[in-house]
Amino acid sequence: MSTYMANCVKACHWDEFIPMGVANPSNKLVQGPPFLQLIRKTSIILFEYDSPNPTESSLEQDLTALISTHGCSHSISIEAEAFGAVLPSPELLQKLGFQISEGGMLRVKNISGPTIAAGMDIPALGLLISKVTPEDALWEQRINIESALFGYEKFGDGTYVAHLRVALRNMWEQGDQHYLVLTESREAVGYMTMRYRHGVAYLQGAGVLEAYRKKGITRKLLNVCVVEAQQKGFDRIVTVGHDAPAESAWAAMGFTELLGRARSYRRQATTAEPDPVN
Repeated sequence: MSTYMANCVKACHWDEFIPMGVANPSNKLVQGPPFLQLIRKTSIILFEYDSPNPTESSLEQDLTALISTHGCSHSISIEAEAFGAVLPSPELLQKLGFQISEGGMLRVKNISGPTIAAGMDIPALGLLISKVTPEDALWEQRINIESALFGYEKFGDGTYVAHLRVALRNMWEQGDQHYLVLTESREAVGYMTMRYRHGVAYLQGAGVLEAYRKKGITRKLLNVCVVEAQQKGFDRIVTVGHDAPAESAWAAMGFTELLGRARSYRRQATTAEPDPVN
């Protein structure tokens, strides 16, 4: 795997799963050795194998020990693309009961050309783009617009949104940049978030309410983020398409270079309830 691919996976997965995970006080981040891992109620995510002297044999021993301790009660996932110098062989994965899971496609947009003009208003629609931080009065709208777009209310008692609030602040403190699209009455109708970590400019998320779609708003947001990334010294932006419509949309906006899918390996628990989303 390339270093850039590994760093993209860290920006895409590590910097997402870990803040969301530790926002829930019942979860635990263990920084090894032998694994950097997030332990949740009924699942464990292995991000990296950080044994002092990693070998295929030591990896087999450490995975076997982990399964012996947690395999009945927890599913176990291995984030393959940034796991370290030693990866489990197909034979070992089969032996230990892991199945491959193809993640979303990592897509790259080249932004090495001239800086484009990117104003912060969309006058034809009466909309304004505003950069927001947790210190701003508009910050709660950043949380609300994502909740509305992705239906987080279906997760029940509001716990997931509470954890999202904590995680977004944490991710902002680590460098995430958040943009909202606002009406004249300062109501959010869309958003885009950029992450700059591990030497990667990663478009973390975006969305526009249905009534405002197909009006060029996402493209306008992207133009603003391209300028920001260029100013920070980046010549490409990476994002992930999780389904066919997303793949098509990002390709139409210039994310045409395909890095590959962020694979993971998953072993089901012998007896466990599905892990809650938060």
